[in-house]
Amino acid sequence: MQKGNVAWFSAGKGFGFITPEGSSEDIYINIKIVRDAGFEALESGQAVGYETGEGQDGRPSVVKLTLL
Repeated sequence: MQKGNVAWFSAGKGFGFITPEGSSEDIYINIKIVRDAGFEALESGQAVGYETGEGQDGRPSVVKLTLL
């Protein structure tokens, strides 16, 4: 599982981004993944563990999430 921090997240918009440890390239996260992990929202700066997969547009996207 990779580690990173929430760059920003908007429950109203239904998505956000995570900045991986040691990288500046943010990774998309959909609210469905957040809710599947048992949460309603994420806070900027929050430490998370995550796994990535290919998103609908072919770019990396978070597919599994846990709070650290």
